[in-house]
Amino acid sequence: MILAAAAARTKRIRLTSAADPVRVFQSFATLDLVSKGRAELVVGRGSSIEAYPLFGFNLNDYDALFKEKLDLLLKIRDNEFITWQGKYRAPLNNLPVYPRPLQEKLPVWLGVGGTPESFARAGTLGLPLMVAVIGGETHRFLPLVSLYREAGLQAGFTPDQLKVDLHSPGYVGLTNERAVGDYYPGYAEFWTKLGRERGWPPVTKGTLILLSRLVACW
Repeated sequence: MILAAAAARTKRIRLTSAADPVRVFQSFATLDLVSKGRAELVVGRGSSIEAYPLFGFNLNDYDALFKEKLDLLLKIRDNEFITWQGKYRAPLNNLPVYPRPLQEKLPVWLGVGGTPESFARAGTLGLPLMVAVIGGETHRFLPLVSLYREAGLQAGFTPDQLKVDLHSPGYVGLTNERAVGDYYPGYAEFWTKLGRERGWPPVTKGTLILLSRLVACW
């Protein structure tokens, strides 16, 4: 929003943003101030791998990039002046990062998909967990949530510090058949297109009906 306001009042300066921890923190600190302490971040490696070449990153560095950026983001959150050095960006030598948020500790959730290492990392860091169920059966994530809690307890965090939230796309109808009939066309079009790009099989109505019944039972 600040970039949009700047665009309306300037003619020549470049307006940029990127997936950089310093920029992310500054943006959300500003949002936190404007919203009087209501901002939170959910950070993750991302399922849209197409974004990596767009930002000039190598997909082979997928996990290492995220680990380094998360480390820097948490250090910026916890310290006004930063001294830090990594592999994938320029070092920081006792530099302040402003603005600071209204909240004493800006909430940072770790968004995870289905990778056990990601769940364990969230627990080891004591970060609240945001489970992203993009596809598949929700109950299959329960063992991974248990892994998160075990890693957190082993790292010295208490159960009340290990928060878990979940989001998943869905649609509610009067009956399963009605819900599938309404939801299926757009669902199939999107996931079949995405599947062609990533080598997945096309979506069928039978799959969606099965999932709806499993969710109803669960």
